[in-house]
Amino acid sequence: MTRLKSRIQSAIRSGKLYKFILFLAISFIILLLSKLSKDYTKTVSFYVDMVNLPEERVIIKDSTHKLDLVLKTYGFKLLRYYLSNPRLTIDATQVNDIGGNYIWTSSKNLTEIKAQFASNVEIERANQDSLLFDYDVNYVKKVPVVLIDNIKFAPGFNITQDFILVPDSVRLIGPRAVVDSIPQILTDTLVLVDVKTNLIANLDLQLPQQIETIAMSSKTVRIEGNVDKFTEGTLQVPVQIKNLPANMVVNYFPKKVSVVFNTALSNYESVSAEDFEVECDFKELTEQKTYLTPKIIKKPGLVRSAKINQAK
Repeated sequence: MTRLKSRIQSAIRSGKLYKFILFLAISFIILLLSKLSKDYTKTVSFYVDMVNLPEERVIIKDSTHKLDLVLKTYGFKLLRYYLSNPRLTIDATQVNDIGGNYIWTSSKNLTEIKAQFASNVEIERANQDSLLFDYDVNYVKKVPVVLIDNIKFAPGFNITQDFILVPDSVRLIGPRAVVDSIPQILTDTLVLVDVKTNLIANLDLQLPQQIETIAMSSKTVRIEGNVDKFTEGTLQVPVQIKNLPANMVVNYFPKKVSVVFNTALSNYESVSAEDFEVECDFKELTEQKTYLTPKIIKKPGLVRSAKINQAK
């Protein structure tokens, strides 16, 4: 025992032991590479995911959604499958849909599976003749997206039209009782100050508390707005009387009223009196009220706001 120990210590000091271990490691690696370079035929289990489902359908998860394939390929490939959780996909549009179930069959659909492998992997067969995927049907409803903003424009500036939201609505998918309880989806608050140029921003949507039981077609929204310098103008617009009794002629004054409007400076010259309609309702006259109140019933889209500047 003492002589053996002495020999080992001598081998360590001379470096022979390290050389032996290195030789042994290299030999093992060469042997392993040689083995992995050969072709083998083995059975590998793959998890299966269903794709291209109609948005209102959801697959009921099941541990049986596994496909055992007999593969022939070189060892490196097989080793990769054994060291990971390999997955395959099945197209819902390519399988039978019968009584609330998608049915995959080896005789009809194995070609689709083969297309997901490289040319150096040969699929000899599938151990299962068929796979069954139960699904449930969810409720789908479209709800509007509502912008929450805290925007302060630079003096004299404003948006020329309402903000454009893309998308302006989202689809909610889930149990009907849950989906029907959600009337709208709010954005996160858009906070800006001293705005004087066109706006483009991306905002997250505020997810409903019930998000774990529903799906949304989008979780973000893009906001667009045209910003311009605004100016004020005044036009004389004719007043029309509605609900006037037949064969009655009414002399009223004034025949025109001053309409003060606010519009983008670039649109100012495009706004005319013909773009507005001002109206009084004859039915408003009573013993207590002996005058008519003119109201703006039509204004052009180019005008941000308008009011009548008229004494009673």
